[in-house]
Amino acid sequence: MTTLQPLPVPGDPCLFVLGYGRSGTTLFRRMLSAHPQVFVTPENDIFQRLPPIVGKGVADAKALDRAIAVFPPYYARIYDIERFRTEAARRLPLDAPSFFTTLIGCARIAEGKTGHLIWGHKMPSEWPYIRTWRRWYPRAKFIHMVRQPHDATASMVQYQLQRYPTSALVGAWQWRRAFREIRANARELGPESYLMLRYEDLVADPEGVLGQACRFLEVDESAVSRMIAYKEDTSGSHTDEGVHMERTQGALTTERIGRAGGDYNDSQTRMLDYICADALDELGYRPRAERPAGIFQKTGIAFANSGLDLAWAGVRAARRLRGQL
Repeated sequence: MTTLQPLPVPGDPCLFVLGYGRSGTTLFRRMLSAHPQVFVTPENDIFQRLPPIVGKGVADAKALDRAIAVFPPYYARIYDIERFRTEAARRLPLDAPSFFTTLIGCARIAEGKTGHLIWGHKMPSEWPYIRTWRRWYPRAKFIHMVRQPHDATASMVQYQLQRYPTSALVGAWQWRRAFREIRANARELGPESYLMLRYEDLVADPEGVLGQACRFLEVDESAVSRMIAYKEDTSGSHTDEGVHMERTQGALTTERIGRAGGDYNDSQTRMLDYICADALDELGYRPRAERPAGIFQKTGIAFANSGLDLAWAGVRAARRLRGQL
C-alpha cells in the first residue's frame, strides 16, 4: 500500500533549484530527490501556466475545477491529480501559495517517503519568480546551480529548448541576466537561505558538494552515498522527459566540462568572454579566447544587448498583464 505523505503548507521548509538551462539542475534534482527527507518534482510549468487562472487564490469548488481543467496531460505523470482535487476541496478557500503547495504536496515522487519532508521545485526558466516565491514561502531556501557559460550556452544552442532560436549571443545574454538577477536576490537572502554550487564541482566531487547541500538544507548528511547512487533510488522512476535529459541516465562523469571548445568559433568565444566577464571572474572560471574582444566587437555586442534588454522588458510587461508572476 502506498504511503501518502501529509500535505505541506506555505510555512513549511521548501526548496527552489535555480540556474540557467543546461547547467546540471536536472542531475542535481535527481540527486536531491534520492534523499529520504527531500523531493524535487520533475520539470513542470505550474508557476508559469497556472497563476493567470488561480489569481490570488481559489475560493470555491467551481474555481478549483476551472484551474484543474487547464492542467496539461503531462501533469498527471508528475502529480496525483485526483488526490489534489480531493485535498484542495477540503482546504477551500485556498490562497495562491496554498494552492501551489497543495499541488506540489501531491507529487508522485513523494509517494512512499515518510517523516518531515522538504518539498522542492525546479524549472530553469522561472528565475524571474524568485521574489514572488520569497514572499509566498518565508522558509524557502534557494540552491543556485551554475555552469561555465560557454558550456551551458553551447548545450542550449545544440538542443534549442526555447520557443525562439537560441544563438550564442542570445544564450550569453540570457546566462548573464539570469546570473545577475539570482545573485541580486542572493545578497538579500543571505547564506542561511541561498547556496551557490558549480556543476563542475558536483561532477568532480559529488560527495563533497552533496554534503554541503545537506548541511545547507539541514537534512541527514549520511544519505550522501544514496544521493550519488540516485539511479538506484525509487525516485529514479520520476524522470524529466526529452533527449536533452538522457545524460542523467548515464554514469556520473566530468567529460562534458569544456564541451564548448568544439562548438564556438574564436569570435563567439570572445563574445562570451566579454558578456560574462564579471561572472567568470566571480566564479573562478577562466576566459577561453586567446585574445579579448576588440572595440568594434564590443560596440556591436553593446547594441545587441540593449536590444535584447528592451525586448525582455516588453515580454515581462506582457506576461504580467496576462496575470503571470
